Amino acid sequence: AMRRARHPPVRRAIGRLRRSQLDAPLLRGTTPGPPVVQAVEASAMKADVELPDVIVLFVVRSSQFCVKAAAYMLDKGIPFRYQYLADPGVLAPPATVPVLRWGDKLIPDSQKILEFLHQFVEGAPIYPTEEAKELDSFLGSEFNQHVQYMSWIDDEGFESSMKGEVESAVPAVFRVLCPCCCAPRALLRNLGYEKKIMDKIVKYLPEETLAGGSAAVRESLRNHLKELNARLERSNGFLLGTSEPTGADYGLFGMLSRLIGDSGSGLGPAYPGLVQEAQCEKIEEFFSMMNERCGGVRFTDDLGIPKGETFLPRSVDEQIAMRLPAGEVGAMEA
Repeated sequence: AMRRARHPPVRRAIGRLRRSQLDAPLLRGTTPGPPVVQAVEASAMKADVELPDVIVLFVVRSSQFCVKAAAYMLDKGIPFRYQYLADPGVLAPPATVPVLRWGDKLIPDSQKILEFLHQFVEGAPIYPTEEAKELDSFLGSEFNQHVQYMSWIDDEGFESSMKGEVESAVPAVFRVLCPCCCAPRALLRNLGYEKKIMDKIVKYLPEETLAGGSAAVRESLRNHLKELNARLERSNGFLLGTSEPTGADYGLFGMLSRLIGDSGSGLGPAYPGLVQEAQCEKIEEFFSMMNERCGGVRFTDDLGIPKGETFLPRSVDEQIAMRLPAGEVGAMEA
């Protein structure tokens, strides 16, 4: 079943699901059933858009890319529920989060999700120029690896952000009895996770920067932030001088949510003093403005799929079959 979205005359939307949605029966697996979502009161979607019964965003905790996609959907008034994935390994290759389920379609990757959804939204293209897409790609690659370094490798950043996330995955008794193996930092090393993170980081950060350790990476990150701050000083509040956010703006918001926010899930910031140290006043204003636009990204229980319920096909082959055909907006590149 499909429903038409209500379309009040608003310039932008701050999407919030109504309490009535939370009582809607859930689908189990891929079995058809009653609606999961209903139209929100304020939406920037086109008047003739037909919403599918199932709109679910599959996310992992602390992901800046998941915050990026959720911020866009909240800002544009696109109703959705989210489902936490304890193990992204259940996703079909390349196992990229977030993944959007839109009816019987699955769209992986935040950039592709924004492209797919924006065809249903009023206004200019989400990537109006090649520069917009290139800037978003930079934020999702080189800039993101600075964020990853601060979150996982830098001792202060790890202590203030991801340490608690790692600790919560290990029973306290094991951390006490086997600190050499089960302490958060030791656990990352023993499981090889720290090496996997560094293997990605070295592809984007110069050798001389990495050789300088945390101090050099922090300086490099501050320099990148200053360049972004200069863009904002030359514009009307968004990175490319547009009247509405582009995909790059949502991308930067996601990165800042990890660095100076809480990633939408109560985690501590990886670099809380970044904006002040870099003297980037416009970045701070931008983060506050974007946060206000989307009403704050919060992956709360009210919007989540209850444990034991799933909207993700367990079969990898079925997941792949649900992806968009090549050539459609939002389809993965071959």
